[in-house]
Amino acid sequence: IIQEIESAKLGLSNSGFYHFIAEDLSNLLLDDSYYPVLNYENNSPLAVQVLGKIEAEVIYVPKWVYVKKLSFVSRGNDLGYLHPNGLKALTEFANRYATDNKSGQNIYISRIGTRRSIAGEEKIVEYLKDKGFRIVKAEDFSFEEQISIFRNVNILIGLHGAGLTHGIWSNKTMLIELMPKNRINRCFEWQTLLSGKNYERLLYEPDKPNIELIIEKLDSLIR
Repeated sequence: IIQEIESAKLGLSNSGFYHFIAEDLSNLLLDDSYYPVLNYENNSPLAVQVLGKIEAEVIYVPKWVYVKKLSFVSRGNDLGYLHPNGLKALTEFANRYATDNKSGQNIYISRIGTRRSIAGEEKIVEYLKDKGFRIVKAEDFSFEEQISIFRNVNILIGLHGAGLTHGIWSNKTMLIELMPKNRINRCFEWQTLLSGKNYERLLYEPDKPNIELIIEKLDSLIR
């Protein structure tokens, strides 16, 4: 420990995007103490972007720091899932800092070129392009731009992964999640239903996904 601080809020960790938003950011927004916020050495650019948006003093600290009075929101059995109060805080945050983008668009979150992609995803992309979908790689945009892009999405489709977290920002949407049968995770279903929106899950075989069947099922949902 090379720095001692009298009082501070627990800052934002360098974690995966879903956990960063649904757990870390939501809890920071729920912390109504007047303490300054810790920002850790070598933290992610995303954390720096977000801390630049919230109305709080930020203290830059090394990895290890001693805080006499540390304020944070504790977690219960909801670990890994968005808390209703957290959703409310995130919605209010988006209302303050995002600008409305093109309304009524449908979006597919592309994972082509990443480890989450599946064999034949290019065919899904081409099919959805023909249906008028916007193909988005969220990492190509700043955090504020991401919120604005997904603000008024009608239908959001994507492979199971952090990109589906962006469904939180939408005012109204149907989220369609493509999920491998060997990795059932209900965090995005919970997120969507908690928001009062519609959710659909399409399962596929991870080793040999039937792209034609996926497209057939998508067609029945979005027509």
